[in-house]
Amino acid sequence: MIELDGQTSYSSPGDPSLGLLRKIEGLAFGKHRLFLNVTQEATISFSEAVLTVGVGNTNGLEVSIRWLTYTKLFLSGAYNLRNRTLVPFTQASDGLSTLNPQFTYTGSWYTAVPGILGDTGAVAYPRQHTSQTGAYVTFNLDQTSAFFIYGLINFDLGPFSVTLTPPLDLGSPVMTFYNSNPHWISLDRVMYWASGLDRDKEYSVKITNLGEGTMPWWDFSHIDIIDEGSTLSLS
Repeated sequence: MIELDGQTSYSSPGDPSLGLLRKIEGLAFGKHRLFLNVTQEATISFSEAVLTVGVGNTNGLEVSIRWLTYTKLFLSGAYNLRNRTLVPFTQASDGLSTLNPQFTYTGSWYTAVPGILGDTGAVAYPRQHTSQTGAYVTFNLDQTSAFFIYGLINFDLGPFSVTLTPPLDLGSPVMTFYNSNPHWISLDRVMYWASGLDRDKEYSVKITNLGEGTMPWWDFSHIDIIDEGSTLSLS
């Protein structure tokens, strides 16, 4: 049984041939609570939930977000969104890396290239990371309707904060706290995301590592940006 916000009437049958258990449509934008309840002695399994949210101005375009343990972005090219990706560094053919000047670092940060993970050395995940408590990175964004910060989660990664500062005419800075410490390692997870931004304004983003002790690290690999485009005025 699927229960949303304490009600079951929202839920409509899915499509077993597609592996879809249930679907829920027509929700108001905002916070919702979803429960998957097993009501009989039978085996049940699920892999993900697919969420669709509005991006940009009213009647704007849509983007699907796929969630599997942690949120992961999935973009459909059919929407023709003005997307771009920021990476903390580029790597030349000789193996040397060059930092992206769009990022400003305070404290000790390290460039992990090729970013080998695990005892076998079979997995590479290039990333920028720090183990210094209080170290932070800042960057500015414009022409941005939404953005997603990707990194990895692991047993030695810890808490961090993100401060999103809008222009003065749009309000005060908003600081939120998160934790990148799970029971197992997972790559390319969405560590933070924000939407509903005014793409014609400039925002500042500050990410601070709060890890310490046995969980001192925080990593990020890239930032995906969605630009819904300027509002067209008709005359």
